[in-house]
Amino acid sequence: MNVGGQTSNKVQLAIEILQSRQFFKQFLDRHQILPELMAAKSWDRESNSVVYDESIYNPSSKKWVREVSLPLKATPSYLEAYDYFSDNMLLSVDKDTGMLTLSIMHVSPTVACEWLTLLIEDINIEMKKGMY
Repeated sequence: MNVGGQTSNKVQLAIEILQSRQFFKQFLDRHQILPELMAAKSWDRESNSVVYDESIYNPSSKKWVREVSLPLKATPSYLEAYDYFSDNMLLSVDKDTGMLTLSIMHVSPTVACEWLTLLIEDINIEMKKGMY
């Protein structure tokens, strides 16, 4: 991911934004990725589709069915999702070029690629806004 003018300040700012809960919540709300993030069990190569753990999420009714104890709810909170997403996102900076590399781990390579594309688009928008 090239975040513009290779300065370490811009790269550091991009990292901070990508790791922020506020940015993640906006990303989650904007792109509705919660089922793929929290309930994906596997990936069907033939149909190129996510297979959901139906003890957590029912894809037919689009309802969360996981059984949890309070204070958790059937639908995962954005904080639960943030923790899971953060554990599956890798950011690294090449010291020679200043290039920021962003990787996403997911059972579906298609979903991982889609999320990377969306994250790059969203971070570029945020960087241009200068809100952070």
